[in-house]
Amino acid sequence: KTCMLMTFANDEFPTDGRIPSLYEGGTIKAGRNDAYEVPVTIEVCNTNYTLGLTDTIGEDEYRRLRELFTSGTDVFLVCFSVADPETLENVKRNWLTEIRILSPKASYILVGTKTDMRENTEVISRLKETNKRPISSQDGVKFANANGAKSYVECSAMNKDGLKDVFEQCVMAATNQQPAKVKDKYKEKHSVGQCAVS
Repeated sequence: KTCMLMTFANDEFPTDGRIPSLYEGGTIKAGRNDAYEVPVTIEVCNTNYTLGLTDTIGEDEYRRLRELFTSGTDVFLVCFSVADPETLENVKRNWLTEIRILSPKASYILVGTKTDMRENTEVISRLKETNKRPISSQDGVKFANANGAKSYVECSAMNKDGLKDVFEQCVMAATNQQPAKVKDKYKEKHSVGQCAVS
């Protein structure tokens, strides 16, 4: 998730070997000049929107800080790695409950990350050892349907595949828009029930 935010905010995958996992205050500095909240402008349907992106740390001891940073959040991007099924279980076990408590009126988008790793032979082999497999797009859609997500999207920060779609969906969820071009695209591949974006 951190690489996804950093790549989108800075328009490049972090390659300096310093992908942050914990910074002072329990919040990852995702933007240029190590800003905590990163304002990023994105155009959706010929209108520019500025998103304030914040990446928080998941450990229990940082819950109070997450409460502060998520106050007023319109849309959560709840991320899991398609290459690690345990991360999807963690979404169900921890994150959905927490965001519903912290921001009950906010919606969320389920985001499958690291799609470039789905076909990786080492990942597949490691998962086979425990009778698991990478999470498929269909599994992601099914989970999103069953758990009240506004939409389901997938991306790879490494190759930027689907990256802009994540943030377009974020804007649409926050503004209740349904641009036809995006709606049709997600109906085909990533729809959540009858409404691709609702």
